Amino acid sequence: MVEIECPLCAESIDLGMAEEGEYECPYCEDEFYWEPDEFLNIEKEIFDSEVVKTEINWPENTVLLGKEPSSEAVWKIANSILLIILTFCTAGVFLLVWWGSTDRRREKKEMEKMKEEYSRGVLNPEFLKGPGLLLYPNQECELLTEYDRPNHHFSPNDITDIHLKLNATGHMNPHGSEWKYRKNSERHSDIILNIEGIPTMTLTFGHKRWKEAERTAQKLSKLLDIEYEGYENIWQGSSDDSPRIVQTRRIK
Repeated sequence: MVEIECPLCAESIDLGMAEEGEYECPYCEDEFYWEPDEFLNIEKEIFDSEVVKTEINWPENTVLLGKEPSSEAVWKIANSILLIILTFCTAGVFLLVWWGSTDRRREKKEMEKMKEEYSRGVLNPEFLKGPGLLLYPNQECELLTEYDRPNHHFSPNDITDIHLKLNATGHMNPHGSEWKYRKNSERHSDIILNIEGIPTMTLTFGHKRWKEAERTAQKLSKLLDIEYEGYENIWQGSSDDSPRIVQTRRIK
């Protein structure tokens, strides 16, 4: 039997014999497609699936934390489909707003600048970000980034700090707690890896994957023997409609 996390709600699901194909989550009732990983299951190889072990040895085989990034073709197809759906549902209004608000030349220029800086050895967490982290038997690591930037190899001995950032939308707390805002809906989460105290790399997790991000931070903490810090950020729209952080609470 194979047990996985639902990629949509992060609940644990038993897939039985786990044949490649579509499955329906019994918790959120959404459908998702599953296929065997190219890499070994890290939960079974070096981590306990329920409780993080007191000590974790470096794996003897290549394993993957997070997930593999999408290829350029898959990324473009997915975004095109989403754009078409939103445009259709809003009678073309969304397309006009998106086209007018997106400065593609500026984004391209910023990407070229970050690539040039990276070639000179500048490590920027906004550039070095991706959904997967490979752990090799020789105790080297590789951050798997998106298609438009290079993967980054590094030694785990270089890492000095681990920061977990959980992001959510929120609303005013009506009960007068010390915290002004309460979490409303989970959004994306990130694990920031620092070198010499400076934010350097970002391991990204999509919407509603808080549980997976927290467990990954715990495992990295044990594996690298570094205590991680965890923060919960509450976001709200501002007067100019751009979202901003209105509250940060330390959770670890």
